[in-house]
Amino acid sequence: MSDLLNLKIKEEKRRRNQAYVTLNYFLKSLSYFDFFSKDAFSLVLKSKWMAYYSGQKQITDEFFLFLFFDLNLEAALIFQKYLLNSQEFKKFLAQYELSSSFFFDIKLFILENFFTPETEEFQEISFSDELYILFDKASENARNRFKTPVITPEILLITLMEFKGSKAEQRIQLFLENETNWYLFRYQLMKKIHLDESTTRREVPINQQHFAYLLKTQLSNDQFSQLINEELLAESVSIFRNTLISLVLDKNIFDSLEEEVKKSIKLTSTRNYSS
Repeated sequence: MSDLLNLKIKEEKRRRNQAYVTLNYFLKSLSYFDFFSKDAFSLVLKSKWMAYYSGQKQITDEFFLFLFFDLNLEAALIFQKYLLNSQEFKKFLAQYELSSSFFFDIKLFILENFFTPETEEFQEISFSDELYILFDKASENARNRFKTPVITPEILLITLMEFKGSKAEQRIQLFLENETNWYLFRYQLMKKIHLDESTTRREVPINQQHFAYLLKTQLSNDQFSQLINEELLAESVSIFRNTLISLVLDKNIFDSLEEEVKKSIKLTSTRNYSS
């Protein structure tokens, strides 16, 4: 092997290592929200708008359950198929003084208020301790049970179903009426998760699967399913990877590090002057 070829190989390895180190720096995760799919993260944002719209000060696990009746979600369509006890659902709506058209009303409300500064009331809306536990459990389920780093609406909903003793879990049991429907519903959710995961592992080369999961956080469930159905997942992941690496290489990591150090010093400075 010639010296020129050896040099080119070393340069390529160095460039690839530089790209991955820089990518890891810019993609560093601070919480489980960084691992939410686009649809799952939209649920969290929409829950705050729903709470603001309906005058709730805190988002509980039971209130969060409302989000899974938005028929733009595949998980919601599955839910509706097994939702037999409509009377319980009407009671659920009445408890929070919402109508059956509440998602349409909320979409209009968001559009009307989107460009206005978030009010103090909006900022003060918090998540309950139970909901934080739910997010933590969903993260564990994604990692340990479903072998994926991405938390999807289906994983959140399964976690709600299994959140023993919670009001959301009790509501779901009332909505589904019997144990058979409960298991059939959970099976359909698991089937969807398994399809996404098995396809990703089968179609995408192992050294690009990390980018497949990053892509999944940027696409809606429908968009990701469309790539699978049209057998375009591997090609799309490759294009996404190349685009992302190019963007990363255009960044100067040292400028970003310097900026972060300055911010850290500013936030943590406790200099005292003696008299």
